[in-house]
Amino acid sequence: GDANSDFSFETVVNNLPYLHAVIMESQRLHPTVPENFRMAVKDDTLPDGTKIIAKSCVMYSAYTMNHSELYWGDDADEF
Repeated sequence: GDANSDFSFETVVNNLPYLHAVIMESQRLHPTVPENFRMAVKDDTLPDGTKIIAKSCVMYSAYTMNHSELYWGDDADEF
């Protein structure tokens, strides 16, 4: 078969750990969806106990979380 036919995400994860790490770190620093909004369809409770009321708009920022020194340490903005 074609030499490129075996190139898949599983190939990267299992056989190219450095490339996989570079891809994941690039996505952490530059997420494809930096902010996202959702509308609650029913009352809910988040794992930390925060109550979400039905029809509330909830927003989260992957960009902000992925650059947070709280989670990533003092070098959160470094590759």
